Amino acid sequence: MTHDDRYKKYLRDVKRPHLYVYLYADIDTCISRIGSRGVEWEKNVDVTFINDIAERYKLFFSDLESICGDKVEVLAIDTTNIGKDEVLK
Repeated sequence: MTHDDRYKKYLRDVKRPHLYVYLYADIDTCISRIGSRGVEWEKNVDVTFINDIAERYKLFFSDLESICGDKVEVLAIDTTNIGKDEVLK
């Protein structure tokens, strides 16, 4: 059995979650939080890159609900306005 065969079997056999928790925030908030972490390699993160990631996640979760229907639930939580002390560092 090849690696690809094993991987395909794994994908067939693995149990899928019935609930996804999707935490999101607007781009300005994301950039601000990234900057406040003080991680050296994140200092010059491109806003376009962050926007692209956010759009892909939106698309993924909207597609997931339409593809899976009642088999999966997506709990989307807007974290834009939560306090600084509530954001994990």
